[in-house]
Amino acid sequence: MVFKDLLQRLAEWTYSHLPQSTPHPDKALKAKIIAHRGAWKERSLTENTIEAFQQAMDAGVWAIEFDIRWTMDEVPVIFHDSNTSRINPEVFFEIEETLYSELKKALPKTPTFTEVVERFGKKVHLMIELKTQLTGRRRQIILEALQDLEPVKDYHLLSMDIHRFQHFDNLPKETFVSIAEFNIQEIFDYTLRHQFGAMTGHFLLFHRWQIQELKKRKKLVGTGFPTTPTLLYRELNRDVDWIFTNDPIALQKELNQLKAPSQSF
Repeated sequence: MVFKDLLQRLAEWTYSHLPQSTPHPDKALKAKIIAHRGAWKERSLTENTIEAFQQAMDAGVWAIEFDIRWTMDEVPVIFHDSNTSRINPEVFFEIEETLYSELKKALPKTPTFTEVVERFGKKVHLMIELKTQLTGRRRQIILEALQDLEPVKDYHLLSMDIHRFQHFDNLPKETFVSIAEFNIQEIFDYTLRHQFGAMTGHFLLFHRWQIQELKKRKKLVGTGFPTTPTLLYRELNRDVDWIFTNDPIALQKELNQLKAPSQSF
């Protein structure tokens, strides 16, 4: 994990210092900003919280991305890590070994999945990452929370474990978004073979030919995690559809400025 983080930061620094041509406004019009765990970094908030999601929505982003984990009593909560140590070093809980009431007492800003859907559903697109194994009961809870929303239009399901989508065979395949790490060619092949709606991964991993082939096959492409206008320009010039970012407010503002020449006609 440390090596991966260092590699990503090095890539971000390197590509942020390489000149990029200004994208055509049409490319900006097609692109969408996705607030990765909300607008927490720019507002010094806790990630994956109602406040962070609200800030992102207020900034005009197209989507918020968040992670579902399950407490010991089967409550779906919005939390990225398997334990609480990074968010609050003073407490340590394994999410799946903790009752929801105990987690809420220790970290009161942790929302449930149902709370987020009720607060933000149909107001902003929901990018829902499935972090852990699913059961029939968990599947039912997720689908009940999403019953008033339309798949693809209102939300997508994401996962690094592409086999988790098998639990949702009642949903259109376009709902599913595969997440690649260093296994990008394997995920690329699987995404096309199973006709998922989209594929995402770190911008460093995607080859231009892979992006072009996905687009040719009518698939959407998302990359993370641009932090600067220069990186945003690079991804727009590569015809990336979705920009996952920890700096959504700044990049949404930049994207709006790029759109302006086209919108003035």
